[in-house]
Amino acid sequence: MLRDLEHNGIAPSRVRFFKLLGDFIQQCAIDSLPVSSPPVEVTTDAPDYQQLLIDGQEFVETLLADALPEFLHTISHSDARVEDLEVLGTGTPTDILPSPIRRMDPERRLLQFSAKYRVALHLLIRRSDLAVWSQTLSLHLREEWDESRLRVQATTAIKVFFHMIVRGEETEGLSLASISPTDY
Repeated sequence: MLRDLEHNGIAPSRVRFFKLLGDFIQQCAIDSLPVSSPPVEVTTDAPDYQQLLIDGQEFVETLLADALPEFLHTISHSDARVEDLEVLGTGTPTDILPSPIRRMDPERRLLQFSAKYRVALHLLIRRSDLAVWSQTLSLHLREEWDESRLRVQATTAIKVFFHMIVRGEETEGLSLASISPTDY
């Protein structure tokens, strides 16, 4: 690939590779936004991130239910997949770390923050993947589902990175930027 670049007159140093789309967005789009000034963290406008997450718990659980199957596949370090994942509940968000607030335009700001969660899950796994999931998740209950799958209840500790767009006091959007494993 590098030879192809050089062959076409493109210096390889001009090309950057990103493992995840989220990494590209963070480094090439978000980091280019100006930081709010004066820093919101020192004014009374600083949001209560914990309360935001507690108030939005149901929405956060919906975001997690959509994102966790791919996250779990990635951390399995194998071809192990899950089906019918249901988030039974999340613990109280802890270790909330805000990033500098970015100004998107005169009216809108981008809030970036992370939080650690303990998540209880109900999901289907292949019987042949039981050993993989036993090392990756804390399994609490197993039941036969069919000849090739088990229904399991499990918990895991994760760190979730959020993006939230606000206009004044109104939230325009909350999204899950990434999930990573964590020790709780």
